[in-house]
Amino acid sequence: LLSYFPADTEFFIGGRNAALTFLQSVSILNAVDGLGGWALYLGLEEKFKYYFGNDLAITETISPLFENEYALAYFPEPEKTAWVLALELTDETRDVARILASTLANRGYLVEDQESSTLSQLQITAEEEIYEDLSFTTLKLEDKSDLLHYFIYDDTLFLSLDRSETEKILKTLSDSASPRLSAPSEIIQFSDHIYTRNLDETWRLNSGLNLFDDGLSTLHLLSK
Repeated sequence: LLSYFPADTEFFIGGRNAALTFLQSVSILNAVDGLGGWALYLGLEEKFKYYFGNDLAITETISPLFENEYALAYFPEPEKTAWVLALELTDETRDVARILASTLANRGYLVEDQESSTLSQLQITAEEEIYEDLSFTTLKLEDKSDLLHYFIYDDTLFLSLDRSETEKILKTLSDSASPRLSAPSEIIQFSDHIYTRNLDETWRLNSGLNLFDDGLSTLHLLSK
């Protein structure tokens, strides 16, 4: 998925089967203190139910989305850090993505009042938009503010909370001559997961990670 992102992407994390890597990380944390891994898993499950209710199971919805190739790119902006998540889809997970979006839109957005500890439910509407001749969907709150942007391109689901970064990816995808992100072949061939980021105007750090049940291996290269 590297080539779907612009060459000036500040930093990028990507790889394959993040779901398995997460379970391996849970096992490692459990080996360290016995509970840390499961506390992390249960915390994610609780947050998932907060937004999607009890009708959907995280293992049957979220986990399959992360079993293929994934990418997470960050774009530092003034006073914020914007991100774009990309997930490679199959016929099965394409349906899952639609179900999650539909469930969130129908259920609404839950907001907790910190002072009274009460929950309010904000209505969500989905609006189709066009940018650079490519379509994307925006989930909007009652006050017409943007909640989430997403679209599917070449069997890949892209999601972002930020409109400008969504449009940046759409512009890159629509222009075949646009400079794209890349990494050294040694990193790509060696690694299950890669990390690349700009260090300055000249140098870029490229790292690869392989995680095993009993440890990990890494490789690091500098490139211009």
